[in-house]
Amino acid sequence: MWAAGNQPGPEKRGASRVARVRSVLLVDFDNVYGATSEDVVSSLSNWLLWLEDGAFSPGGKRRSFLHKRVYWNLQFDRFRPEFEEAGFDAFNCRALAKRKISAGKSSADIVITMDAIELALQTKNLEELIVLTTDSDFVPVVNRVQNPGLRVVTAGKETDPTYELYSQHADAVIHIAALKAGFNYQRTPRKWYQLRSPPPQIAPLTIQRERQSALMGRVRDALTAS
Repeated sequence: MWAAGNQPGPEKRGASRVARVRSVLLVDFDNVYGATSEDVVSSLSNWLLWLEDGAFSPGGKRRSFLHKRVYWNLQFDRFRPEFEEAGFDAFNCRALAKRKISAGKSSADIVITMDAIELALQTKNLEELIVLTTDSDFVPVVNRVQNPGLRVVTAGKETDPTYELYSQHADAVIHIAALKAGFNYQRTPRKWYQLRSPPPQIAPLTIQRERQSALMGRVRDALTAS
């Protein structure tokens, strides 16, 4: 029994009865920043809530992030306060090889790979691993950690082959248009009869709209006939 005056409100009582997906979020910042814009920083609280509220989760279930980590090159370390305030562990992955340093590359790929495998193997009752990147080099990582009890989510660009590539390997692929829409996400107020507010609506996949257009249909027909 709850003591008088200490009863939780409907939202809190409902939330306690709704199971959340136990997830880990690993962000390849250099890659995501390049695929979006600096808005990925200024809108951090919005798109993080978008993921927590169930974007691209099974059945729109909310997530509980057991670990949140972001990896970047030295030039992006200026964003550390924003990410640490949001509960992220931030890793400066400066490259060591001179040719990579001169090219502006980082060692984030190998650090993310090691962390993904370690967390997948050692995190108790982990249900989902999100590697937020469109870098196709992570396909072997997806294949390595995937198992019947662990769902793996990545990102993909609609404008190049990465979306279709990851669709063949990952359990779900966050297309960039959807992520950008998540930059403006606000939780819909819960109605009185609901245990929780509805999950986020996902922005349409651009590549599907293009394939369904009459112009693209004529282009395909011409290519087939040639």
